[in-house]
Amino acid sequence: MTINSKVDAYYLGETAFAKAVTLQRSLARTVEDDNHPGAFLFLKHPPVITLGKHADKSHVLVSPRVLKSNGIGLEHTDRGGGVTFHDPGQIIFYPIFRVRGLYRVPEYVEMLQEVAINTLAAFGIESVTRSKNPGVWIKDKKISSIGIRIHNGVVTHGLSLNVSGELKGFKYITACNDPEMLHTTLHQEARTLMDWEEILGVFTKQVEGVFRTHLSWRDTRDYKDSRIPR
Repeated sequence: MTINSKVDAYYLGETAFAKAVTLQRSLARTVEDDNHPGAFLFLKHPPVITLGKHADKSHVLVSPRVLKSNGIGLEHTDRGGGVTFHDPGQIIFYPIFRVRGLYRVPEYVEMLQEVAINTLAAFGIESVTRSKNPGVWIKDKKISSIGIRIHNGVVTHGLSLNVSGELKGFKYITACNDPEMLHTTLHQEARTLMDWEEILGVFTKQVEGVFRTHLSWRDTRDYKDSRIPR
């Protein structure tokens, strides 16, 4: 069994984390009510530290004041997992659809990991997964994080892939409950700068391949749900 042969896809550009959460919840409600088949959202976030349902508050190592002075937001969220950091150097992928009856949770997480692994492989970068620890690593450095929520059979949140930047926000947290965790980016591993649009294009093609679907790209203005903030 696979997802629909075509899935509505939106590239939202740089979108505040709180706004993206509101959008996901609004869309998830329409899917729960069988008024929408779901959609795949692609975006990036301004610098923000997020705390999942299993986060330990002590894993944020500095005060909100220090974070604010460094241009970093702080948000609590309903996804699984601990504390992580997002910034505009990451590709964020939020698939919103009815996962119940389609994929088992471990299978779905493996599919998200496969999207990241295949994207990296397209640029000649070998990566691996770890048992009982969702995400993707290059040797001992994490390059992709996964955190999801399933409510009434509908999945929200998803995957981030580190593409570029210095990942400065990670120094302020104990990421994913692991004080030894190191992080890297696609640019660091490839040792060359590549065009964002090229990388995003490869990433979305891998999404189509892994989910065995076709992305039907929509202008965000075409989505008429009045609960979605503009």
